[in-house]
Amino acid sequence: MIHGRDQPVAQRTQVEATWRKALADGLRGARLDPIPPDRQRFVWYADLLVPGAKGCSYLSLDDAKADEAPGRTVWPELRSVLLGIAAQIPAGAQRTLLNHIMQDTETYLSTGSAACAVDQRLRRAVGEDPAAAALPTGVPVVVIAHSLGSMITYRNLMGKLEQVGRPVYLVTIGSMLGEKTVQRTLLGAHAAYPAPVPLPVLGWWNVVNSRDKIAFPAAPAFATDHAQKRPRDLVRDLGGPDAHNATRYLRSVTVSNAIAEAWCMASKKPAGCLEKKS
Repeated sequence: MIHGRDQPVAQRTQVEATWRKALADGLRGARLDPIPPDRQRFVWYADLLVPGAKGCSYLSLDDAKADEAPGRTVWPELRSVLLGIAAQIPAGAQRTLLNHIMQDTETYLSTGSAACAVDQRLRRAVGEDPAAAALPTGVPVVVIAHSLGSMITYRNLMGKLEQVGRPVYLVTIGSMLGEKTVQRTLLGAHAAYPAPVPLPVLGWWNVVNSRDKIAFPAAPAFATDHAQKRPRDLVRDLGGPDAHNATRYLRSVTVSNAIAEAWCMASKKPAGCLEKKS
C-alpha cells in the first residue's frame, strides 16, 4: 500500500493503522477473507517531501539530477491543469488538498534527493533494495496505490523497477495517471500518448470515484499488446464530500473486489484466492 498526499506528516503510525483498518473493513463488507497482516506492507513517504527533509546524498549535482523526473520541465503545464481542476472545486477541504498535492508533486518531480528517498522506500516494500526485508524469489506483489502514490509507483515501474524480479498486479485508486500531462511529466516532454503499461504489470485495476475530480480513467490512456495487462476502469459513485480520500476508496466493495481479483490472479491457483464468505 502506498499512500497519497492527504496525510498528516507527524502521524505515520495512525495513518498506517487507518489504511489497514479501512482495507479490512472493505474486505469484510465485500464478504471476502482478510489479508493476513504479515502479507501487507505500507509505504510511508510523506515525511520526505516536507521542506528541509533529508533525502539521498550525492557525490555530484549530475547524480542528483538523474533522480529528477524526465519531464520536470512540463511541471508548469501540469500545474495549470491542476489549477484548472481546483477552480471547479468549491472552496474547502478538497481545494486545500489539491494545493498540498501540487506542492508535493513538484517536490517529487524536481528534487532528486527527495525522489530518490521516496523511491527507495517503495523498492524496499517490494523486496528490490539491499535494505529490504527479503521476499521469496519471483513472489508476486499486489500494489494498492493512491493519488500521488500511483504516480510514484508508475514512474518506478517504468524506471528503477522496470526489471523487477517478480510480477506486479496494480490497483490504483484516486489516480491521475490517465491525464496526458501527468504522463508527460513522469516520462518526458515528448512521451507518446497513450503511455505504455509497465513491463512488470500483469494486471491493472483503476478505481475512480465518479465524484472525485482528481481521478481519471486509465484504459484509454495506456497502450499494450497484451489484453490482460490493459487497465480496467471501475468508475463508481463511492460518495463524498471527501471523494478523494483513500479510506473511502479502501472501504468500498469495488476496491475490495479488485484487490481480490488481483490476489487471485497473482496466486495462479484457486486455493490462493480470497474466498467469499457464506
